[in-house]
Amino acid sequence: MNRITDLDVFVAIVKEGTIAGAARRINMAPASVKKRMDRLEADIGTQLLHRSPRSNRMTEVGYRLYQRLAGIFDELDDAVTTVHRYGQMAIGTLRLVISTSLKRRVFESVVAEFGDMYPKVTIEMQFDDRHVDFVRDGCDVAVVLGRPSDSNLVAKKLFDNPCYLCATPEYLAAAGPITDASQLRHHQCLVLDCEGAFKETWPLRTANRTRTTHVKGNMFTNSIDVLYSWVMQGMGIAVLNNEQTKADIRAGRLVQLLPEYTLPNLDYYMVYGSRKSLPARTRQFVRFAESRLLPGGREPQPPA
Repeated sequence: MNRITDLDVFVAIVKEGTIAGAARRINMAPASVKKRMDRLEADIGTQLLHRSPRSNRMTEVGYRLYQRLAGIFDELDDAVTTVHRYGQMAIGTLRLVISTSLKRRVFESVVAEFGDMYPKVTIEMQFDDRHVDFVRDGCDVAVVLGRPSDSNLVAKKLFDNPCYLCATPEYLAAAGPITDASQLRHHQCLVLDCEGAFKETWPLRTANRTRTTHVKGNMFTNSIDVLYSWVMQGMGIAVLNNEQTKADIRAGRLVQLLPEYTLPNLDYYMVYGSRKSLPARTRQFVRFAESRLLPGGREPQPPA
């Protein structure tokens, strides 16, 4: 039997004085309350209550049992209250996984400011472009390229992140110009192989249609920084989406290829688990980051 529930029923009857009152107190049908009380007395082997239609008085054994239970149940209530308060406090370890290309963005300062405001939170921030498994990796919040497909995750867009098909002038001088998307398959293509990226399938868009071009990469990386370095060394063609690319194109250090096409954005999203299961530290960090990075975000309040 469920002895804890039966003992709870006994305590409720003592406090309320009647079966009906106990049923209301613990949200149980009166017949179920009576059945559980009968079962408890049978299990103990002695009568705990002198019952009558209007009231229930404790026997001597019942009184001794109630005295012990009252202290135990008070301690249980205190334990639950303590845990509830703990769950409302921003404490513990907050694990963040951030896309490597955001290292020089404002996100670092947001994390630093949050850490200053919530000194009881220990922050572990890693930079990585691999797929984040929230359960396996013990991650609380990730900032990733592209919206994740997992419907169990909450994703909020933080930054627009346009993509450009690029190579250096030196590479093009040696390998020849590119005037049509079909020529890409004959060039050295450098591939970003991470969650959310296009990998070897590059979707080139015009106003009327999307031309999906399959390239054969000869070098792969999950790091946007490494990909950018390879391109700048003249090693091949790539889809670049870091913040430096546009400035390099304007300065002539990079050439934007096939400008009649555009590529879909690989926007940055802040991703975290279901709102119902978030610990306080994660909830507070999400609210804080939204206040700093999203338009119209509310100003966060420091902890009491």
